[in-house]
Order: sequence, then C-alpha cells, then structure tokens
Amino acid sequence: MNYLEKNGYTYCTFSLFSSFPEVFAAVSTKTATDEQCRSFSEWMSPLKEQEHCFISESYLYNALNLTTDAIARIHQIHSNTVIYAQSTGFLGNGDGMVTDKKGIFLRVVTADCLSIFLYDPHRKIIGLVHAGWRGILQNIIASTVRQMESWFDTNPQELFAAVGPFIQRCCYRVKEDVASKFDEDYLFHRKQIFQMPMQESIYRLDLGAVAQDQLLKKGIPACHIEIADECTFCRDDLFHSARRDKGKTGRNVSLFALQY
Repeated sequence: MNYLEKNGYTYCTFSLFSSFPEVFAAVSTKTATDEQCRSFSEWMSPLKEQEHCFISESYLYNALNLTTDAIARIHQIHSNTVIYAQSTGFLGNGDGMVTDKKGIFLRVVTADCLSIFLYDPHRKIIGLVHAGWRGILQNIIASTVRQMESWFDTNPQELFAAVGPFIQRCCYRVKEDVASKFDEDYLFHRKQIFQMPMQESIYRLDLGAVAQDQLLKKGIPACHIEIADECTFCRDDLFHSARRDKGKTGRNVSLFALQY
C-alpha cells in the first residue's frame, strides 16, 4: 500500500490502481475526531452506531474535498448480499456494493474485517465489499464478482482486486468453534495449537489467504491481486481494531469511486 496526504490528512491507497487514474480508492487512518464514533458505540444499536460513525466522518470527507451527498453506504450485516448502487445515500442491508455510475463513492467500514476493492477497467465497473469471517464463509467476495458478471458482463480474468488493512494471522486468534469452519491450510501453526489449562484451544486464522484463494477461484489472476500486509491490531498508530480495543473503537473507512 501507499500513503498519501491531502489537506493535511494521511490516507492509504493501492499500488495496483496506480495505472487507473479514473478510479479513487482509499482507506482512512486514525485521527483525534474518531473519538466521536468511539464514545457513542457502547449504547447505540448496530444500525444507529453505523449511522453515527458516518456522521462523525466529516473530517475525512472534508480533507478529500467530498460531501456526504457523494457517499453510498449500507448497513453491514455479515451477509452475502450485494447491492447495485445506482444512487448515493443509504442503500439498505448488505455487505457488497457494485456500481457503473461515475461520482458515486462506495463506502464500507471495518475495524479488523477486510475491505475488498474490485475493478473492471474494460467495462468501468467497481465493487466494494465488507468481509469478516462470517462473510468470508458465506462467499460475499464470490457473490460480488458473480453480480458483476451478471449485471455488467464482467470477465473475472480482467478484474483487479485489492484488500485493505485487516487483522493479520499474527494477531487473529480464534477458538475451535470458528477454526473448525475453515480448512486447516488457513490455520497458522495448526500443529502447534496453544494449549491452555481449562480453556479451549486457540488457533491463528489467516483470513487474507482465504480471501486471496476465493479471488483466485473466481478466475482473477494472481498478478491482479494486492493484499495489504498492514495488521490493524498491530498498527495502533494507524488503524482501529475492535479486538485490540475491546470493541470501544472507531472505524477504518474504505472508499471506492469511478471519477471519470
């Protein structure tokens, strides 16, 4: 990933999209104003919390010379539901968005989960996905690619895919109930399970590897895939992490748009 600055604000972008100036892709970094989102997250419902976080993101949009009227957003529910974003504003429940409309900034938020950026440069189609382990298991990535194929005749071999910062295998520890749902190839040091007296076994799960394999299985070439190596849990200086901060945290904002 690359770090850029605009109007005094630092954000992340992808080397993969440097050859495509017509798209804008960004992942936010932490600022002091994120405390607005963090301070209210304990007592709000999930939907109201997400809406409050959106309102508190004005610092980001101001720095990028955007208005909230340009943003398309969803209530993320850890599903495989994909929405066609024909307009901005709140578009309903789901975890993936696809659009062919210029000037619509697709937005998802994460705090350890993955944000996946999909771009078809031949047909000028973009997709943005939110995926935690539940969404990964429900194939939200494949569902989004399929919708791009169905709605716009996208050829997966022509797609480019980037994955924003997420909790890496160094820090993503899961118990047997989650680990058992994944192939052992994705469980880091499976044969060296951390045994704790009177506690469940703990595994380290590599969600980045799962996402990469799902992208490859959909036919996206390996040379068209970029996966961030930044760990949201480790990088307290840059990113929010629900696990690290025990749920009392802000959100990392991912934005993706066709500019022209």
